[in-house]
Amino acid sequence: MAQMDPAMERFLFRNREPDSERSYDEVLSDVQSWLVENHAAEIAKTGSDRKQVLLDLIRNYLSDRQITVSGFSTEALIGKLYEYMAGYAFLRKYLSDPDVEEIDINAWDDVEVIYSGEHPKKVRESFSSPEQSLALMRRLLTASELTVDSANPSVVGTLEKGIRIAVCVPPVVDEETGVAASIRVVGRRHLSKEDLLRCETVNEPIWLFLNACMQFGPSFCVSGATNSGKTSLLDALLAGIPDNRRIITIEDGSREFDLRRNDRKGRAKNSVVHLLTRRREFSDLPDITQDYLLERVLRMNPDVIAVGEIRAASECMAVAEASRTGHLCATTIHASSARDTYLRMMTLAKRKNDLSDGMLLRIMAEAFPVIVFLRQLPDGTRKVMEVAEGTVTESGEIHQRTLFRYKVDENISDGNGGLQTKGHFEQCSRPSERILNGFLENGASRSMLGQMEREGSS
Repeated sequence: MAQMDPAMERFLFRNREPDSERSYDEVLSDVQSWLVENHAAEIAKTGSDRKQVLLDLIRNYLSDRQITVSGFSTEALIGKLYEYMAGYAFLRKYLSDPDVEEIDINAWDDVEVIYSGEHPKKVRESFSSPEQSLALMRRLLTASELTVDSANPSVVGTLEKGIRIAVCVPPVVDEETGVAASIRVVGRRHLSKEDLLRCETVNEPIWLFLNACMQFGPSFCVSGATNSGKTSLLDALLAGIPDNRRIITIEDGSREFDLRRNDRKGRAKNSVVHLLTRRREFSDLPDITQDYLLERVLRMNPDVIAVGEIRAASECMAVAEASRTGHLCATTIHASSARDTYLRMMTLAKRKNDLSDGMLLRIMAEAFPVIVFLRQLPDGTRKVMEVAEGTVTESGEIHQRTLFRYKVDENISDGNGGLQTKGHFEQCSRPSERILNGFLENGASRSMLGQMEREGSS
């Protein structure tokens, strides 16, 4: 189709009567079609000024045709059209809310939002059709250089810093559903020690012990289900590392850790390197994976290596081997309990490693002597349910001792379907001499160990 001269187009539509009866969805569809047919190449060539170019084109389209939509001012209509075509549409409202942790799209007309510490809530907004929901998801995924279609109907990616997305489209879901997706906001809130103590995610003895592990070793793994608070706890512990120690983080696609501290002039005070994996769907180059980055990191003089999450066989073994070389490593993994964490590591590693179950379990216990297990309780609070120490006996067996635990005493109903969980922390046993001696050998003071003993016995 030949593109109409802009001056002629404005002349033809200048005297058109306002079309105030048109709906927003009709205008959105017409504007999208007009932009694709007449200005796609122009928009594609724009760089940092792409937003202004698109806003000007939308404004010209509405002005030349004198299009109005009931309930919208001209600027409000332009803003909403732009936000749908280039932004997050109505999802922006929730992604901008600091209390929102997740948006779940069950279908094009069924959207739920999860606020911090609360259960999912239905929202009144939705897409106007299955096709509209699918179009938006496809556009959002371009940020991850991913495509989602009938040939590739299930995709996991990132939208921007700290926002993960998982999308399923037909034929994985029904045509009338449009899309099913979960958009999770992570790393927005950087909790401090005081925050964790106030929320009773930990108590003082647990914090002192975990902080000592982060400062002086040994390596440890934080486990739990999705949304249990693993990353928040690890982030808070990493933030306490002294400025003269070099931290290197490795994360999958989207950065959640933000550990750099600046002085008043904006210069870095501490030593931090943040690395990201990258998938290359539209390139013949290999993907940049976690195990690839771990291999390089060992040559970059790290004092602490933090791996955002263990998800696959190769990275599970890679981070375990990095720890076994003497580096302090901290990571997270999905598991159902502290005891099951080693089994989860073993079954992951076994997918690509021809070693016996016993040998793999031994490797994981040697790599991560301390396991921290978190859970989100029915009332929405997050607790460190157990801190366990794993040791390998001379016969090669794994022995796991509980050092700390949270014991649930009762759940109290509020009469409206909600619960309040009551419980308390307990110290069940003392860390082994191996760990305590390791603290001393790596720089801990006797007074610090004494404070741990006093807090644990109080």
